[in-house]
Amino acid sequence: MKLISFPEMFPDEDLRSILYRYHVRSGNATYKETRYQIFGINSCALIPFPRGIGHLIDKLPINNNFTLEYFLYKHTWYGLFKAFITSTRHKQNYQLFKYGLLEGQTNKHKGRIYASTRSILSSVVKYCPACIYDDIHTFGEIYVHREHQVSFLVTCDRHSARLISKCPICNTNLTNEKTGILLKRPMCRNGHTIPIEYQKNMGTEYKLEISLLHDLLYLRENHHYITIDDIIFRFKEHLFEKGYITMKGEIQKKNLISDFINSKFGLLLKNKELDNVYFKSRFLDREIMVKYMDFYLLLVRFLCDSFKDFISRKIPISIDIPFGTGPWKCGNPNCENYEVPLISICKRHLVNGRRGIYHMEFLCITCDYNTVIEGSPTSYRIRIKKG
Repeated sequence: MKLISFPEMFPDEDLRSILYRYHVRSGNATYKETRYQIFGINSCALIPFPRGIGHLIDKLPINNNFTLEYFLYKHTWYGLFKAFITSTRHKQNYQLFKYGLLEGQTNKHKGRIYASTRSILSSVVKYCPACIYDDIHTFGEIYVHREHQVSFLVTCDRHSARLISKCPICNTNLTNEKTGILLKRPMCRNGHTIPIEYQKNMGTEYKLEISLLHDLLYLRENHHYITIDDIIFRFKEHLFEKGYITMKGEIQKKNLISDFINSKFGLLLKNKELDNVYFKSRFLDREIMVKYMDFYLLLVRFLCDSFKDFISRKIPISIDIPFGTGPWKCGNPNCENYEVPLISICKRHLVNGRRGIYHMEFLCITCDYNTVIEGSPTSYRIRIKKG
C-alpha cells in the first residue's frame, strides 16, 4: 500500500530523523508500528543504515524520484564506509539495504556492517542545541543532522556549541535508541528547556577535531572516485616516502605503530590496543580494514596534512640506483687508470633491506684489482682486493 504523504527532507538530515518525522505524521500509536508499516519488520532500533530501504521507496507516493542511492549517500554516512570495503562487500550491503536479508544471509552479515560503524559513528543520537532552535525557526521542526553523529565530534562546526545526547539540566536521555523515539520539542521529557552551551577558548584540540571531520566529509562526498585499493596503494606510497617500507618492500610495522602511538593522532585512539595479531599479520588487509577505520583515518593524518592530500598526491615508489649506473673509477691508487671512470660492469646486491645496505664490486682489467663498495648510498666505505 502506498503512503499518502512523506515529509520533505532537510539539508544533511539523518535518515533515522526522516523516518521518525514520518512516524509523527502517520498517526501510528508506536514507532514500532510505523517501522512495520514501512519495512515489514518489528525492530525499531535507531541503526545508522536501516535495511530494506527499497520497501520504503516502493511505498512512497506516486511520481517520486527517490532512489536507494539518494537515501544512502545523502542521508546516511554509508559513502564513507563504502570507500573502505571491497566491491563484493558493497554489493552484499546494497542488497541488504534495499530489501533486507536475502536467502542465505544471516544476522551475522548484518551485524558485520553495524560493527564497522562503531569506531566512527556515535552509538547515541546527538544534537546541537543552537541548531535545534535554528531548525525550528527555519523549518518549523527539529531534525537530526548527519554531521553531528560522528563519535569524536563534541562541538558543532557551525555554532561552536557543545553537542548533547542528554538534558544538560537533569541528565535525562533526549532520545531512546531502542524504541526509536527522537526529539520533537526543545525540551527533555522532564520539561526542561534545552540550553545552549557555547564553547569558549577553543584551541588546537578543537581545530584537530574539525579538521578530522572535514576529512570524513571529503571521503564521504568522493566515495564514487575512491576505492579501498586506491587507499591501500596510497598508504604504501606514503609509508615508503616516510621510510616505513624497506628496500625489499617490507613494512616496518613495529616502528610505524610505535611512532604513531606516540603522536598526537595516536593519542586519540583511546583504550585501543594496536600491538595485536591484526597489526602484525593483517595490516592493510582490504577485507577487514573497515573494522579499523578510525585507526587508518588517523594514520592518514600522521602521514599527511589531510585526506585530500593523502589520496591526490602521487608519490613514485622508486629509488635511485645505489652508487649509480657507471662507468666507475678504479679504487687502486697504484693503477695507471686510478680515478678514471672507465669500468662499465659491476656486481651489486642488497645486504640489509631495512637499513639500505648494499655490496658492489667491479674489476679493473688494467690492474686486475676489484674495487669493493659496501654501505648505503649516503654512508659507505671503499676497499680493494686482488681480482
